[in-house]
Order: sequence, then structure tokens, then C-alpha cells
Amino acid sequence: MKLIKFIYIKFFISFLLSVSVSFFIFYVFSLLGNLGENIIFSKILIVSLLNVLEIMTLIPSFLIFLSVILFLIVLKGNNEILIIKEYFNSLKLILVFFPIVLMSSYIEINKEKFSSIFTNFKNEIMGFDQNLDVKIIIDKNSNGKSILVLKGIDLAESKINKIQRYTLKDNRISVGEFSDDLSLFEGKLVANNIIKYFNEEITRLNNPITIIKDFDKYDNQKFVYKNFESKNEIKLNDFIRFLYFMIFFWCLIIIFLNREYLDKKKNLLIPFVVSLVLLVYSLIIGTSSMAEYNHLFSILTLSVFILVFIKYYKYE
Repeated sequence: MKLIKFIYIKFFISFLLSVSVSFFIFYVFSLLGNLGENIIFSKILIVSLLNVLEIMTLIPSFLIFLSVILFLIVLKGNNEILIIKEYFNSLKLILVFFPIVLMSSYIEINKEKFSSIFTNFKNEIMGFDQNLDVKIIIDKNSNGKSILVLKGIDLAESKINKIQRYTLKDNRISVGEFSDDLSLFEGKLVANNIIKYFNEEITRLNNPITIIKDFDKYDNQKFVYKNFESKNEIKLNDFIRFLYFMIFFWCLIIIFLNREYLDKKKNLLIPFVVSLVLLVYSLIIGTSSMAEYNHLFSILTLSVFILVFIKYYKYE
């Protein structure tokens, strides 16, 4: 139990050091980039801080990558890693690091949600969302994504000039709607004389259609709203991504703690390059440009990570 506690303490110190160094570097560059903005210096300091927090919540896998490297360097310095490997085989190490891997994987697949928190704070401080007459509402569910653009908003007069709504399926616009004959009454936004594009045909709808049933929840000063289906619903792709990030973090641990690289005379170039390739690969697969083949690439990535994990685990 004492040895497990020792491992957690050493890893936490390595993680804290990685975060601190990364924070300092990002903060300096963010501060230099914001010095040209026409705002008071105290705001520049706060915005630079929020910029850094926003960036760091988007790169948790990179921070864990650095932490594992520092963790091994620290333990190799006093040959403490040899003592750990003497008492713990690879399977036991996997179990010891399970809480860290689990938490890191959860943060990785939800990093955009965490990052948006700091983005919203930054926008409020900078005043980006104030006095806007345009709003964008994004709805996403299992049937696809819909983007609603509201223009010429004047809440004092309960008036909206025009709306444009696009329905996307498989990254293509399947339906497009436009109207400049709108009425906003008792929280309901109703569109008349809608021009609709569907099946490569353009038609005019004479019947009024309710666009938003409860507009009150959108009346605060915000530019973009994102509505997603039930947050408690676990999607297949998210589950696969969660699995492959767990395998990825375990790969980092197994690769760097492999007996072949424990000797002080052995450099870390090979495990560093292998782990870096896996890290870059996982980040590329996670980009939005791959969204059309998301399930395919997620399964492929999971398979690659499993094969790498088995290779290093088998020859441990």
C-alpha cells in the first residue's frame, strides 16, 4: 500500500510539474499576443489566463504524455523504478494506474465541454456577446444537426428581421429554410411565408410555422447556443473513443515502464517517438474533418492501440 501511495505521489508531482511548465509557456505567449489589444492591462492578464485554461483543457492527453515522461525520469534518477518493477508486474501496474487512466479518458472525451466554460467567461469579459443582433442556435440529435441563424434581433421591440435554418445530415445540407416575415409573441417565434429548399426543389410555405417555442431561454447576451440531446445518453462512438483513450494511456505507461528502458544508460528516444506517434495519431483521428468516418476511424484507432498495447505487454 505504501508503494502504491509512493507511485501516486510521484506521478502527481510529475503531472503538477508538466502543468506548471506548460501553463507558464502558454501564458507568456498568450500575454504577448494580447498586449496589442485595446483593453486595460488587468483585463489582458485575466483574458490571457482564461486563454491558457481554455487551451490546457483541450490537450489533456499531451499533459499526461509529458507527465509519464517526467515520472519515468524522476524514478530512474534514484533507481526507484527498479524497486517498483520488482514488486509490480505489468498487470499490477495497469491496475495501479487505472484511476488515473479512467479520469484522464473521461476528461479527454469531454474536453470541449470543459473548454467552453472558459471560452464563455472570456467572451463575457471581452464583451463579445453584448449588444448582438445575431444569434446562432445549434441543435444536434441522432437524426442530424440543425443550425438556426437569427438576424436583426431587437428584444425591446420584440422583433426579429429574418431567420435562416439549415438541416445537415452526413455533413450535407438536406433542408434549407428562409423567412423575413416573423412574429415574436409570448416567447414564441413564428415564421410566415417560409421559402424552403428540399430534394433540390424550392417551395414557398403559406402556413405559419413555430420556429422556437420558448425564446426566453435565448434572450440573454450570447452569440452561439448549443443544444444537444440527452446528456445521459451514451453514444456508441463516445464509448469507443473512451475505450481507445484508456488503451492509449495504458500504452504510454507500458511503453515507458518497459524493462528494456529502465536502465539509466538507456535513452528514452524510442519510447518517446512511439508514444508521440500514438499521441499525434489519436489527435488527428479526433479532428472534426474526420467526422464523416467517425465510427470507422474510432474502431481503427482502438484496434491499433490494442495491438500496440498487446505487443509491449507480451514482451514485458
